[in-house]
Amino acid sequence: MELLKICDRQIPVVAQKHARLRHLLTEDDFKRIMSKDYASESYRVLGILIPMLLPANNPNGIPQWEWEGFTSREGWDKYLAGDMSTYDEGNDPSPTTAEIIDAFEMALRASGATRLGKILGLVQSGATLVAAQQTATSPGSPGTNGASTSPVTGMSAPT
Repeated sequence: MELLKICDRQIPVVAQKHARLRHLLTEDDFKRIMSKDYASESYRVLGILIPMLLPANNPNGIPQWEWEGFTSREGWDKYLAGDMSTYDEGNDPSPTTAEIIDAFEMALRASGATRLGKILGLVQSGATLVAAQQTATSPGSPGTNGASTSPVTGMSAPT
């Protein structure tokens, strides 16, 4: 277990079971993180990767209104209703982008995703190498003039 420092809190980060992540996350989840809604999407996805981030699972968890930069639920509700004056930059308790990135890195590292990525990369490289070797050693097909396109190897018969 590692401790993540975010929003002036220490949140425990533990490995998540792959089946849980497979059932709760999709490829689109990570695409949405890179959208204009990255704050709310990163909160949602990190809540899956780091369940202790959420107040429902941890009394010290971060409520979404705080993640969104508000000091109270009421201020966030007013903001959502259109009152833009409720956001107070000087008292914004939201995490920094660096803290969000650290949270993703730590969550993925704790669950072994970085090692899995390396294994998948090795498997893909191995498959590419095998395919290249098979192409290089397979007999060539006749060229347009009927001659073989394979390089001549080995010894030739005496004449």
